[in-house]
Amino acid sequence: MWDLKFTVTDIQVDPICTSPHAEPPVNGHFVAVSIEATTGPEPEFSSVFPNGVGFGYGWKAIASNGTTANTVMSNATYNCLESSELINGDIRAAEKVAGKVILDVPDAAGTLVFSNDGTAGWEWEYGTK
Repeated sequence: MWDLKFTVTDIQVDPICTSPHAEPPVNGHFVAVSIEATTGPEPEFSSVFPNGVGFGYGWKAIASNGTTANTVMSNATYNCLESSELINGDIRAAEKVAGKVILDVPDAAGTLVFSNDGTAGWEWEYGTK
């Protein structure tokens, strides 16, 4: 049973960083992905996700020219926003959370891909094509 429901509510290219420790993107552009997520109850959730669920990994970006960037997390992505704006690192059973993930991508337009387990995944277009 899939006990995780999430929605990407907004995608913003080149958001304004709010952290005093912010640094420029390594790959060229930050993309802020706003997420709302709800997890199922124990014990069903923990049997599917024994270590919780995180949105801070499992992302890649396909640029508008078709080139795939498999590494879209950098030290700069963790330092762009205040921690209160970020989605929880590990979401556990029976939680409802909202926040942002910052990605560091080479192109201001393309497709974001998220796969928490490395197999099936989701895609969203971002920026202007």
